[in-house]
Amino acid sequence: MTIKSRVIEKPVSEDVRLRNERVYITRKPVNREVSNTAAFDEKTISMTETAEEVVVQKFTHVVEEIELNKYVNYETETVNETLKETKVDIVDTTDEAVTRELETELGE
Repeated sequence: MTIKSRVIEKPVSEDVRLRNERVYITRKPVNREVSNTAAFDEKTISMTETAEEVVVQKFTHVVEEIELNKYVNYETETVNETLKETKVDIVDTTDEAVTRELETELGE
């Protein structure tokens, strides 16, 4: 069994909510007396506008693991085959006629 891995690409999109701050000035007419002279001091008032920007970062992370295993099974099987055997008769012709058997087994 062979396992091959390959890389596929697929486009994805996601809606992201971004925060934008804008500074605005409202002027309204008033008519009231000021009790002290601090109203004529010079002042500077500052306010900063901010806006979020989308920053895309990619991270690699494991989403699945694959294991490749093997099951080992042993079984007993009966094998039937023909066994050939050669018998040799040796006759001693010098003295008495004595016959001896020599057995050999050959497996094919």
